[in-house]
Amino acid sequence: MSLQQPGLYARKPLEQRLATSMAVPCSFIYGKHTWMSFESAQRAAAAIEQRTGVASDCVQIRKAAHHVYLDNHREFNRTLLALLATVEGSRTAGIAVDDDS
Repeated sequence: MSLQQPGLYARKPLEQRLATSMAVPCSFIYGKHTWMSFESAQRAAAAIEQRTGVASDCVQIRKAAHHVYLDNHREFNRTLLALLATVEGSRTAGIAVDDDS
């Protein structure tokens, strides 16, 4: 059973809180097979960008569920470094992910 099925609702939806409170670049990283709604992250990112003009990203990690950093650590690390490299003043450009770990 998925937590996204009818009848199950978040008490304090993160989507609504982020859309009204974030004013910095924001990246949402989800596992492709997570129980959480990726569409909610996309709506929050769009609302943040519309309200503040600050760009927000939504990324899905293949072969990963909710714990993306464990399920597919190599792709998660590459994705995180790529996102961090887009931040002004970032020092992550020369960091490589060890594919053997």
